[in-house]
This record gives sequence, C-alpha cells and structure tokens, in this order.
Amino acid sequence: MQPPAFALKKFQQAKYKNRTSPIKTEVKVKKPATKPMKLTSILYSPTRKIAIIDDQMLAVGGTIRGARVIKIDKRSARLVRKGKVINLRLPDDLIRIRKTLVDSES
Repeated sequence: MQPPAFALKKFQQAKYKNRTSPIKTEVKVKKPATKPMKLTSILYSPTRKIAIIDDQMLAVGGTIRGARVIKIDKRSARLVRKGKVINLRLPDDLIRIRKTLVDSES
C-alpha cells in the first residue's frame, strides 16, 4: 500500500529540511598591488636625457611596466599608461645633494 502523495511530499520536505545546502559565494580576486615606480636619477645634457626608473635606464619613448616615457626634465619624468599621466619626481634629498655639489664647484 502506497501512502498518499501529500504525506510523501511532507516527509520528503522534513527529510531535506535539516540538510545544509552548499553556500554560493562570489570570490573576488584582487589584482596584486604593484609597488609605485621610483625615479632614482636623471642624466641630463643638451643632447641626451635619460631617466633611471626602477634601476632601468630610459630615454623619451622608452617603456617600463606598460608606461611610456613622454618627457624628462632636470628633476622629473612624465610617463603615460593607459591614457593616465604618471609624474615622477626626484626625492628632495637628491636634489639638495646635487645643488650642494654644483654650488661647491663654482
């Protein structure tokens, strides 16, 4: 003899009520934070301008980590990555040392 359909349905619901269902969660993967580029030195002359960024020598047009150098001044370098401008300046202590050396030579 078969139990009535409503009784079977009620029994099945009670059976699965205490089961834990797998929890669906979204896992967002963060991009690893890239450390900022560091301008350590500039070699500047009327005929040649070189910026040393992250221990790599770059002239205008050179690329580093997906950024292209577009301008080099005596104290800074300007780069562009994906349409965003990145301005890098020499640390103030390096500028002071250079100024002291130039003044002492005069």
